[in-house]
Amino acid sequence: MAQLNKINSLALTTFPRERVLSVVRGPALQWIIAALVGMGLGLYVVGISLFPQKYIPLFGAIVFGIPFLIIFGHLRELLLAVVLLDIPFQLDKYLFYREDIADLAVLGGLNVSVATFALIALYAWWFADLLSKREFPPRWLFISSLPLALYLGVVTLSATVAYDVDLAFFEIFLLWQTFFVYIYVVNFARTWQNLLLVIALILFGLLLESVIMVGLRGIGRSISVGPVLARIDPSSRVGGTVGSPNDASAYVSLLLAPALSLLLTPLGRWYKWLAGFAFCFGVIALIFTSSRGGWIAFAVSMLIFCFFAWYRGWLSLTVPVTLALFAILIGIIFQDAITARFDGDDDGSAYSRIPLMIMASQMIQDNMMLGVGANNFAAVMMQYAYLPLSGAWLNTVHNKYLLVWAETGILGLVTFIGFLLTILYRGWQALQFNHRVLSLLALGFTAGIMGQMVHMTVDLFHSRPAVQLLWVVAGVVTAINNLCREGENINT
Repeated sequence: MAQLNKINSLALTTFPRERVLSVVRGPALQWIIAALVGMGLGLYVVGISLFPQKYIPLFGAIVFGIPFLIIFGHLRELLLAVVLLDIPFQLDKYLFYREDIADLAVLGGLNVSVATFALIALYAWWFADLLSKREFPPRWLFISSLPLALYLGVVTLSATVAYDVDLAFFEIFLLWQTFFVYIYVVNFARTWQNLLLVIALILFGLLLESVIMVGLRGIGRSISVGPVLARIDPSSRVGGTVGSPNDASAYVSLLLAPALSLLLTPLGRWYKWLAGFAFCFGVIALIFTSSRGGWIAFAVSMLIFCFFAWYRGWLSLTVPVTLALFAILIGIIFQDAITARFDGDDDGSAYSRIPLMIMASQMIQDNMMLGVGANNFAAVMMQYAYLPLSGAWLNTVHNKYLLVWAETGILGLVTFIGFLLTILYRGWQALQFNHRVLSLLALGFTAGIMGQMVHMTVDLFHSRPAVQLLWVVAGVVTAINNLCREGENINT
């Protein structure tokens, strides 16, 4: 606890960009060279058959440049930045893509991205450190990962009853890849500096994505730059590079409370500027998604955050009043767009979800234990499209809890909710330490997750950005909790 309290008196004004990792020497260097060169050759052979010809030189530069950066440049943080920033920007490709089924809000292929290759490089480096006995996993890493591992185990098991095994494998591959991201974030953020680096990268991604979304609304059309598509629908709903407007709203709304929490910490000006710009542009970008679920999630997270921050004495009345004035100003400027979404349901999107929920409940009754198989809702829904559902809009159910229940059974639902509640409990534990920085950050991320849990009642949260961001944020909350419980690990 003494180590924790020490941070309060420190002038933490420097962004950890000056940090340079120590040079890897001795047998570890040989392991790294052998592993990374072999991995680079393998990835290049695979990549030239997957990517368009015009991207092959860039792909080769990335694959063969990473080992040199690691060995001679000590830039492990760069690889982590690739993983985290790829969440909104999605430099990826779907192998074995099935467009017919993908139109039904299903993962239509095997997702491989630049983050996949960066993650492989990070684990190769970590493995080399373990072999050279330079680094050991913390004793709590296994326990911290157990709730998520149980859920993934059930999802994997559901493939045994899947109608379409290929579709199940597509989701299982994505979830296990994301699980390894979660593990790495929890392990990496074992120190104060590394935790701040992860948070800064996440919010930097929010700022970039929000600026892009605001810019798209200004020019009024989608833009494609290489493999990246920045999207705006004909209805002027903005999705940015994240994907659909609903996915974009989930991404932005989850990070606004963490941005505000960082803004209120006694950290340096660099962090405050980053958090302030990310929050302001994020709110505007969220409005442009025209997602009622995202707006409600934002409101819930803000109410939770402001109440507990005020209760702990971290929030003066100036901040809520400023936020209220900011909200009024935003409401006045964009009142037409906001009232149009709440006054009516011209597209019938809210009503059309009800038949899908009825369909999901029928699937659940027939497949109680293991469901119909991961990512298989759309594959079997025609069996349930009888009267009075025959004339309804057919799509994957827009309710995350019903979707998990229908596809992975009661075991999947219990383990999924158990994972979410575990993360909330870890955030609550960190809040009890009443630390001016760590507890405030934990409150912001936990409030964001609670808002997202409300949003899950009206949307799928099935896409790569939605899944990966939620699990990365869960990893951040877990890392904060571990830092609070083991104050000796905070290096200042």
